[in-house]
Amino acid sequence: MNPRIITLFFSLLIFFNIAHALSNQGDDSGNDITIRRPAKSRPRLGAKVLDLERDGIPYEDVIMGNRYIRMRMPFFKGWSRDIATPHESLAMKIVTREGEQRMSFKLYEKGELLPDISLNILKAYTRLLNKEHPYKFKVLNEDDNFIVKNTFFILGKPYRMLDYEYQTPQGPHYVREYIVMTGNETYPLVIIKIEGNEKRLKEKLIPGIIESLRFSELVKA
Repeated sequence: MNPRIITLFFSLLIFFNIAHALSNQGDDSGNDITIRRPAKSRPRLGAKVLDLERDGIPYEDVIMGNRYIRMRMPFFKGWSRDIATPHESLAMKIVTREGEQRMSFKLYEKGELLPDISLNILKAYTRLLNKEHPYKFKVLNEDDNFIVKNTFFILGKPYRMLDYEYQTPQGPHYVREYIVMTGNETYPLVIIKIEGNEKRLKEKLIPGIIESLRFSELVKA
């Protein structure tokens, strides 16, 4: 057989093998991943405020939990308990001149919503949010990896942060989500959602929330 034909045959064979391997790698943008929000209601969290003292200075901690998970952190000053929706485990609110600002904690069991906080999973999650809020949905993160630089842990674990907004009849609605893989056997995923007026939240309220989350921890249930 002609040596040129043999060389061409093996070159084509190598090319098709490489093309097949690349096609099996999937889309590294996460476009081949679908995230679905669980239909069932979120498990509820109770809350108890502890009046404490350190070096003669009084302070308050709050414990949020149920029989499977308990979270402890400094109390969120100025916030009051609100009625949780079926998609929330616990909700709080604070009323400002811009209107009502809300914060909620959401528990997810293994296999629900997000299996991890990898980049492709989070990109798929933003597509789900876009479907849920289709009118002028926009991700506001400065970095597209959702990692906060020079940050702290939440509940003793690394986390990811997602900032986004969408349009409502009342105007732009701002949301920040802290997404934490807790390591808890029953509820490995906790999402802390803060929403309302972007300027009021970022300038006045989120700094205080961060100070509480910075010292948050999981305690024995």
